[in-house]
Amino acid sequence: MKRKMVLMIGAVLVSVCAGWAMISPKSLAITTVKIYTTLNYHDHDLTYVSVEYAKGFGDYSVVLKDREGSHQGFLVTPSFFPVIVSYDPLDNY
Repeated sequence: MKRKMVLMIGAVLVSVCAGWAMISPKSLAITTVKIYTTLNYHDHDLTYVSVEYAKGFGDYSVVLKDREGSHQGFLVTPSFFPVIVSYDPLDNY
């Protein structure tokens, strides 16, 4: 429950900052994933690799690399304002 509250507050803060800065959806997707991974996987030492719009999903795909060198792809939605992580490859639920 606490985790969801933190994620919702983070999403609201990203939304407010994006409105002020008028950043692109790609930049917002990167920022969203960086905040999400910092809150949930701070011990994984993830670094940004790339971002692209995945037409098949209608979402942005953000790829991060861990310290072992393997790539992890996150999906961020919706395409016009990407602030929700819809796929997390590290989530073990």
